[in-house]
Amino acid sequence: MTELASLLHDLQHGRGPRRRRAARALGGYPDREVVTALREALRHDPWPVVQMWAANSLGKIGDPAAVPALCEFLGGERSEFWDLVAADAVTEALRSIGAAHAIPALLELLRGDHRVACKAAEVLRCLGADSAEVESTAEELLASLEGAEGYGEYLRHLLGVLLRSMRAGRANLPVPAGEYSGAASLPVPSGPEAP
Repeated sequence: MTELASLLHDLQHGRGPRRRRAARALGGYPDREVVTALREALRHDPWPVVQMWAANSLGKIGDPAAVPALCEFLGGERSEFWDLVAADAVTEALRSIGAAHAIPALLELLRGDHRVACKAAEVLRCLGADSAEVESTAEELLASLEGAEGYGEYLRHLLGVLLRSMRAGRANLPVPAGEYSGAASLPVPSGPEAP
């Protein structure tokens, strides 16, 4: 059995540590079969560390075919801790693949559930998304969220930061809270509505 075949077998049939090792190692194999196996691991593996390494490897490979699975993963239910880990891994993978391939899927997420839209807004800012379509969608959503609470209020804040970053030409740099009017006093949701 070749090393690639062994890694694919471990990813699909091994115990947790073997699947994690395989997901990590497969990032060095830019092969369509590998991308398919990593997408499946990202979608279905019960062990979050395997999913994180699958996202990381998909980013290393850089195949645009991974974008739908990465964006789908952003929309899934996760624990509070895993939300942070997954968002980082998926953001990095999407950044590696390239904004042009990710933006349409992220804009779809932006129009959906507010919790998921918050993640999409953060990823768009990290990607340096700077297009007329992103700007018009963010402006439209920002206007529709006037007076929103919970995730809607937090999304409004994130959209304001995204727009401010785009307009300032600093999409990849953090924008201090004071540069967005009202951001300093905007609370991050807590309780059942918390991101």
